[in-house]
Amino acid sequence: MMLIRTGHARDGPFHAPKIGIPGRVSTAARPTVDSDGTLRNPHGIIRRMASLLFLSRLDQSALLQQVPGLRCSGATRSPDAARAAADWLGVSLPQAPAALRWTADSDREMPTSWLACMDPVTMAADMRELHLLDACPGLAPSEADALAETVLPSVRERGLRLHRPGPDRWYLASAESLAFQAASPAVVSAGRIRGELPTGPDATVVAALSNEIQMLWHEHPVNRERAAGGRAPVNAVWIWGGGPAAVAGPAPARPDRLPPLYSRDPLLQGLWSRLGGTIGEPPHPEDLSGLLAGGCVASMDDRDLPDTMARGLSRMRGLRIVTGEGLTAEVPGSMLSVLRRWARRS
Repeated sequence: MMLIRTGHARDGPFHAPKIGIPGRVSTAARPTVDSDGTLRNPHGIIRRMASLLFLSRLDQSALLQQVPGLRCSGATRSPDAARAAADWLGVSLPQAPAALRWTADSDREMPTSWLACMDPVTMAADMRELHLLDACPGLAPSEADALAETVLPSVRERGLRLHRPGPDRWYLASAESLAFQAASPAVVSAGRIRGELPTGPDATVVAALSNEIQMLWHEHPVNRERAAGGRAPVNAVWIWGGGPAAVAGPAPARPDRLPPLYSRDPLLQGLWSRLGGTIGEPPHPEDLSGLLAGGCVASMDDRDLPDTMARGLSRMRGLRIVTGEGLTAEVPGSMLSVLRRWARRS
């Protein structure tokens, strides 16, 4: 049995989301908010001269093999895509990550004053440590119903409520706050779990519930059927993104003050909705290069990275890439000549 314990991050800790506290801006002065809600930056409007690209299935070492010469962030990681995007914009998270994702996941009213994501996942243990293998294990609605029925008593006895807008995206709600930090499953699945275990005053509550659910699902009929069909078990939950559901901080920026978002990630969609930005469907990889050159935020499949970058290098004015484990790499203007040479060799 794989037990989740509370822990402290090893070298390379992530920064937990700070609700209502401005994020660190590395290359520009901090934006200010006018009385009419317009978000301004002394060096341009919200990094208008650059783009942000999320590559959830590619880690930084693999990225550097494909595109040598990038300027990497070192050990500083973002716990989730919303925090990475907010830091890049130089703004605060208007809500906790769970509340932001709920905005895109459900048209129902926010259920409570405190909310956390509790996502079904696939975990496995080797001789040394625990691994989160799949953050999106493809649960059918009937499978999700059966698994949820099993865990409801454990959730309710802790004064929590379970909400399920979709089969594979679940939420814990409570009138009382739980103080803990944990990275998103997407970040955790890119590496080892040892440094990603929940931390904070109420981390033991989260770990106890997670362990209990693991035991309940270990020999669950759903997982026996999945195993018989050659599918991975859904044998654990990952609880993360908890915080106040109420909107914090200044009024959102005007829609024309934000770069457009091209992503199906509900966490990023929820953030852009709260900030008043424009959201579009991810374009075909053949078209993404031009959008990145013009300034946008996008997520894409890592296999398309080299071609799309090569096609837009002559117009690209700078790019930040966030890889699966929450690390960042920069494509500053000074690197364009290096990348053009790389593109010609390709």
